[in-house]
Amino acid sequence: DVHLGYLSKWSASVQAGYNFLKKPDIWLAPKAGFSAGDYNSLGTGLFFKLNKKKVFILQNAQYNFGLTAKNSDVFFSFTEIAYGPHYFEAGIISEFTYKYKPVSEDEFEPEKEWLLGPSVRGTYRNFYLEGFWGVEPLSDEHKLKEKSKFIITLGFKFTQCE
Repeated sequence: DVHLGYLSKWSASVQAGYNFLKKPDIWLAPKAGFSAGDYNSLGTGLFFKLNKKKVFILQNAQYNFGLTAKNSDVFFSFTEIAYGPHYFEAGIISEFTYKYKPVSEDEFEPEKEWLLGPSVRGTYRNFYLEGFWGVEPLSDEHKLKEKSKFIITLGFKFTQCE
């Protein structure tokens, strides 16, 4: 997978993994990669996907060891349940991120973010375009606008994960 602006606004990340199960309806792939830009890191993670007819469950967990600054490690967990034919899918996504936010040059405080919301994905061959609107479900109503995020991803898979 290749992502632009996901871990940080001005960074790109590359992750590669290998499916050890060799089954078309179950994927279990350890992965590793890096990011470069205003956030530099080395990452490791695990990708899991279970398909049953037109429904799938996907879990993607990743830990990035930050190289940019002290206490710049990032952990995220991405869970999706979706329905649809392979070329168009709609579902719900839960995304949890744990990272350190700089308070001053030498001080950092932990920052947790949990987003929940709908997603749609269109696929053509190995290219996909996905939209996700996530809202932090436990935030106050007056903070809802600042605690929501809209993400559009244009991606390319080197192998099909059907």
